[in-house]
Amino acid sequence: MNSSVVKDKEKIMNNILIACGNEVEAIFIQTSIGRSFQSKIILSPQDLNGHLDQANLVLLDHEFTGGAGLDFLQEILNRSYLPVIMLTPKDDAGVAVEAMRVGAFNYIVKAGQYEKILGLSIREAIAKFNEQEKMKETIIELKQRIYELETRLAQSGSLPSSRKKTASSSFQGERPSIMEAIRKRFKQGEINLPTLSQIYVKFNELYRKDANQHEIADLLKQDTAISSKLISVSNSTYYRGISENKTVIQAISRLGMKTTRRYVEVISNRALYTIKNKKYSPMVETLWSHSLSCAYASQIVAETLALHLPEDPFTLGLLHDIGKLILLQIISELEMNKSLQGPVASGELVETLNANHSRFGAALLKRWNFAADYLHIALYHDELQQADPISKSLLVVHFANLLVKSLGFDYEQPKEIEPEKADSARLLNLTPENIEEMKPKLVEMMQELAGRLN
Repeated sequence: MNSSVVKDKEKIMNNILIACGNEVEAIFIQTSIGRSFQSKIILSPQDLNGHLDQANLVLLDHEFTGGAGLDFLQEILNRSYLPVIMLTPKDDAGVAVEAMRVGAFNYIVKAGQYEKILGLSIREAIAKFNEQEKMKETIIELKQRIYELETRLAQSGSLPSSRKKTASSSFQGERPSIMEAIRKRFKQGEINLPTLSQIYVKFNELYRKDANQHEIADLLKQDTAISSKLISVSNSTYYRGISENKTVIQAISRLGMKTTRRYVEVISNRALYTIKNKKYSPMVETLWSHSLSCAYASQIVAETLALHLPEDPFTLGLLHDIGKLILLQIISELEMNKSLQGPVASGELVETLNANHSRFGAALLKRWNFAADYLHIALYHDELQQADPISKSLLVVHFANLLVKSLGFDYEQPKEIEPEKADSARLLNLTPENIEEMKPKLVEMMQELAGRLN
């Protein structure tokens, strides 16, 4: 099939709804994507009726309503199950953050010649959305098979007593478990898994191609939140030079490309740590603090032992617990929608997160196309003895995870943790002196840099 036929087929299949109150700008957007997609323009929220059923994706301008488009975004998500790309202002990063919190699939900052990336961003969003749907169906099918098997075993008396209650609860009229409720919502298409920001994806593409600092800076300038925080970090006591940095290129020059990449990852991931149910906001913030501290600790361990790992230890530590965040966001949503028949007890919540986050995290990282090391660590950072093989990277994150918990960077009640006695410390040949030297370094980095990344 030739390329023109493929493009024509894509154009027929993908209908884009453009929600923009400025008719001139709306037509400009429509023209920019016209070669690849069919599109329809609405100039006010009152024009929405009848259009959502025909759309594959919505492009929503932040000026569409007086509420920065966020109220209309919520209306779309309440009425349909579509990916929404938010067009956000270049001088207010808060709109992008809030849009992602409400449920936007992605955002594009209206800076420079942003229209040139519209087509690519739409294509990627639709592809990832469709991939997400297939992944949900697979998860649902597998869980349904397990559920049916457990039910049959429970009825025959072959299931261990510890599992009988879960397997038979729906027959006894008991409240379904949290994981049963999550499975049901996946099946009904009511749960969206997050996606990586386009700036982050494009940054990594440039990084892998050994792009120069000016090319990287030109990309990062498109995201006000990333560029401003990057400059702030470069001016911290930890990295500060003789003069104050005022531009992105100056910040990159001071930090170096490798460290710049780490902070782009941190700032991009920070945007994921939002939650609608304010009851869980403190827990989300603690999860963020734990993930960031584990990233720094992993970096410190690798540097102390002069380890050269296949993947960056900082990023491995940053993403090891991503499954807990995603599960907590899903549980929060279900509770707000009254899908759990009452509030979730703290003990049940912690037990659910601890028991299921590793598989959720690995599945999400696989969807994001991370390397096998990331999936391996997501699965086994709490269960070292179950891993095969036990890699150096896993040992580093396992120990870092225990170290930061011992220093209080965790959402659970403080426990008596002795990281120096862990198997990972022994297998890494870490000495008590090594460990004692790491602690003040870690605390200093968190005190100096964490606040600049919020």
